[in-house]
Amino acid sequence: MLGKQAKILTDNQIKAVLAYLEKGRNPKRDRVIFLLSLHGLRAREIACLTISMVTDVRGEVGTVIALEDKASKGRSGRIIPMSKALKAALAEWFSTAQ
Repeated sequence: MLGKQAKILTDNQIKAVLAYLEKGRNPKRDRVIFLLSLHGLRAREIACLTISMVTDVRGEVGTVIALEDKASKGRSGRIIPMSKALKAALAEWFSTAQ
């Protein structure tokens, strides 16, 4: 028997969550975390994510998330394509964090 499938948020629900996150103390960080979860990352994977996993060799935000084994469940490191929205959110967050 398979486990329950996660529910998928509608576009309106996603917009509502993003609007709500803008009102918090750390809206840029919270937006990145939410978008990472929409990409299928587990909470542990998000918590263990490092800058090198989302940047390219020049140190700029890349086009994929290179999730390493140490951040994933077991030995299931993987490459996850990054949406334009997540890439933009990461770039914005990095620019204000420095």
